[in-house]
Amino acid sequence: MNWGKFKSLLPILLSKHVLLKPRGKLYSAVARSAMLHDIETWAPTVCDKEREQLNALGITPPEPDELDVLLEEIIESEKLADENRAKRKNKTKLLQKM
Repeated sequence: MNWGKFKSLLPILLSKHVLLKPRGKLYSAVARSAMLHDIETWAPTVCDKEREQLNALGITPPEPDELDVLLEEIIESEKLADENRAKRKNKTKLLQKM
């Protein structure tokens, strides 16, 4: 994961039209890993120690295939949200004409 990929995902991460839960999953899977690139050269922090504890419990970050599925889910939910907004707007216009 590189910063270019992270930067390409910023519109999704910052979108108010995408639900918070999928954005959080995407952030956890992609953005955090991009920011922690080469972390082994840094001094350990509390966050690092917590991550080590999670790894010891067998909790691992999603695989790249899971990221693709997550991105598809986010894009699909964004399309549905846009469609719902358009339907509500059309319904409002029809009610205003009455």
